[in-house]
Amino acid sequence: MTTSEHFKAHILVLEAKALSGDEFAAQSLSAMALLVSGWRYGDPDPVDTPPDGGGEVVNLDYFRRIAA
Repeated sequence: MTTSEHFKAHILVLEAKALSGDEFAAQSLSAMALLVSGWRYGDPDPVDTPPDGGGEVVNLDYFRRIAA
């Protein structure tokens, strides 16, 4: 398997675990999403104040395509 295939398989396992209620898996995906968006350790906290007050479902397809 290539590195990309291993990475994608890992993401799919994390996603399945997160959807099953594994909070650590969900936090790991969130951390990866921060890194993909350009955030790095030591940067200020990202500010995301959606107009609807938050709480919306996050579609992971975008991040999965980037990771693949």
